[in-house]
Amino acid sequence: MYISPELWHRINLYKAKGGKKGRKRNVSRINTFLKFCRTERQKKTPYEIGKRDIHEFFEQKNLSPRTAQDYYYAIKILWQQLLGRPSDPPRPR
Repeated sequence: MYISPELWHRINLYKAKGGKKGRKRNVSRINTFLKFCRTERQKKTPYEIGKRDIHEFFEQKNLSPRTAQDYYYAIKILWQQLLGRPSDPPRPR
């Protein structure tokens, strides 16, 4: 998946401020989600990611409720702060 230098810069800015361990974990979760979208869903850029991709991610990963919540918050950061979308991403089912 092609991630533009602008998006990498935004991810690094996000990672650089605040609690380091939590931010590093969130960036790791974002990268896991982007890798899933690239390999399983054949997305070429992060801007192609939609609600269906998020639902598929949670269905295929079969995560515990707490871990799914952690991934949801990381995807929410990607969705709103980094990609600039106005609404919240869909919650895991």
